Amino acid sequence: MLRTSLIKTQRWLLPLLALSLAGCGLTQSVSDGTKSAFTSVFYKKIKVLHLDFTAREELNTDARENHSFFGAGAAAYLPAQRQ
Repeated sequence: MLRTSLIKTQRWLLPLLALSLAGCGLTQSVSDGTKSAFTSVFYKKIKVLHLDFTAREELNTDARENHSFFGAGAAAYLPAQRQ
């Protein structure tokens, strides 16, 4: 190979390497900025979570547990009131 063709290769190889490395950094920077913008717009921190649990009668198959404190038979399970 001639010396002139090696010099031509070296002339475009260094700028190509610099551009590819700069492109990686630019890509990383754009991706970080996009993630930051998405997080600031769509991310919401939940401070208090209120849950209400309601049991379904179909799930209570045991006869000993087949009563509801809020249903018609609730009086049988509530303590007697003193007069």
